[in-house]
Amino acid sequence: SAMHSLLRRVLAYRAPEGDGALVVPSGPPAEVAVSPPEPVSAGPSLHVLLVEDEPDNQALALRMLSALGHRVDVAVDGADALVRVHETAYDVVLMDVMMPVLDGLEATRRLRQELPPDRQPRVVALTARALRSDREACLAAGMDDYLTKPVRLGSLAAALRPLATPGD
Repeated sequence: SAMHSLLRRVLAYRAPEGDGALVVPSGPPAEVAVSPPEPVSAGPSLHVLLVEDEPDNQALALRMLSALGHRVDVAVDGADALVRVHETAYDVVLMDVMMPVLDGLEATRRLRQELPPDRQPRVVALTARALRSDREACLAAGMDDYLTKPVRLGSLAAALRPLATPGD
C-alpha cells in the first residue's frame, strides 16, 4: 500500500549530518532497503518506556531511540504505562501527553504518587503543543523535561543525556 511504502521510506531515511531531524521526502514512493540504525551514542544504554498511542510516532521514536543505543518497551496509553512501571524499573519514560484511556499528565501524577523514591524514572513529555502553559502543565504534573513533536534526534539525545552521564 502507499502508506506502507511511505512509512518504509521514512524509517529508512537518514538525515544529513547536523541536528538529526527526520524529514519525510517528497515525491513518489521508491523502493529502499531498510537497514538497522547504527548507534550514535557512546553513553550507556538506558531502559526506556515509550508511551505513545500513534503507531507512526511509535515507529519513528523507536528508530531514534535505537539509533541512540537504548533498550525500549512500548506502552499504548497512560494506564498501560502505569502497569509497566510497576512491573519494570525504567531509567526514563517518554510520555505522550494526549492519549486515550489515561492521558500523560494524569499518568505522570499517579506514577509520582505510586512509585517509591528509589524507583522514580525521569519522565519526559512528548507533545505537539508548544505553548508555555503546556510546558508548565507538564512540569506541574511531575514531568522532568518537555519535548515538542516532531522530536529531533539531537533534542531527544539532550533530554536523555542527564541519565547517560556517569556520576549524575
